[in-house]
Amino acid sequence: MTGVERQRTVDGKANRIMVVAGSRNDRSRIRQLLGAEFVLSISTNILSALDMVRRSQDIDLMLVVGPLSDMTECELLGAIQQSSAIFPAPVIFVAEAATPEDVASALQLGAADYIAGSYTDEVLLARIRSRLAAKALTDSLETCIAELTETEKLHLRLFRMASHDLKSPLNNIRIAEGILRLAATEWGEDSQALDTIGLMVDNMSDIISNFLDMMEVRTGKLELTIKPVNLRDVQTNVVNQYRFAAKKKNINLELGATDGWVLADPQRLVQALANLVSNAIKFSLNDSKVSIFSAQQSGCGVIFVSDEGPGIPSFERGNLFKEYGRLSTRPTGGESSSGLGLWIVKQLMYAQNGSVGAEFPENGGSRFWISLPEYSPDAFPAVDHVRAERAGLFPVNKEKAVSARAQVSSANSAGDG
Repeated sequence: MTGVERQRTVDGKANRIMVVAGSRNDRSRIRQLLGAEFVLSISTNILSALDMVRRSQDIDLMLVVGPLSDMTECELLGAIQQSSAIFPAPVIFVAEAATPEDVASALQLGAADYIAGSYTDEVLLARIRSRLAAKALTDSLETCIAELTETEKLHLRLFRMASHDLKSPLNNIRIAEGILRLAATEWGEDSQALDTIGLMVDNMSDIISNFLDMMEVRTGKLELTIKPVNLRDVQTNVVNQYRFAAKKKNINLELGATDGWVLADPQRLVQALANLVSNAIKFSLNDSKVSIFSAQQSGCGVIFVSDEGPGIPSFERGNLFKEYGRLSTRPTGGESSSGLGLWIVKQLMYAQNGSVGAEFPENGGSRFWISLPEYSPDAFPAVDHVRAERAGLFPVNKEKAVSARAQVSSANSAGDG
């Protein structure tokens, strides 16, 4: 037999409680105690109560007053866990004959509370109000999280639109700058103004790209295709990209050892390495050298980017790889620095089960490195195109990556920010 008692608070938002009680006396007592404050759905057995929950999906708490004949407490909690999407509300058990073992088992299986032995109406009411308040807070936080998630998605869409609208005129300016530079060369005019325009276009492009990458990371929209990647191809690609930028400052961009294979997203690995090389060029003085090379260490492929710049003061190294981690060292040629580049590198590497760090030799300069799980056909024969979101694709290799990180940066405590 099932009955429904409806009472409303002043604001019309009374909590709904599903009461399951096999005893007529228990049902009468609960109705008398709770009926004026809550909306009650009262059932004589668990199966009927669960059926009502599935149909209404509007229950804030379940109160089970034992003993019941059709289902044990453990069976009830198991059924609820299997259908948590249908019934996410807390469950309170009340049983005068419960043993400490019964209470412990129910709580371990997910019961919100268990009132064992004799109890007063005041105690039961206080326990119910406490659990409902906790649920209201949880629901509020979940709503806030959902709203923030939607807001972040909207920001990302708007930023993508804005970046597209900004990149088009920037590309046009870059084309015009190239045409004017050719004309200036023919006329023998000073090209300093054109150099300034080119630098400003590069800076704006970097800012737009960095902020777009930041939004993708923060909203969890970073998608990867993990596959075997040749380190030679990655390093050659990046060096070719930055030869002109290095030439403008008369920096010797030197490519060293490049052998090895890793498991990574090719595009994102190129992006991470490009950020490190771009930083090295930005912070290096004219007529210096930037070296890129790789090595295999402890089951990982490690790419190093070494420069002869001023390095990072020891008291600022904790800010490396942090979002908007501003440092006192500034670019030497007027280039931009958003404070996001190294943070983006860290997120990209961690999303691929890799790691990142830095060393600062006593004789000056900096040496940044990125490490990824080494690819072996014997260990991963079927790896091709695997899609992943964020980290966790190859957890067995994560320990190798961490081990390599520790060995590579044993002389420095600044890595990983």
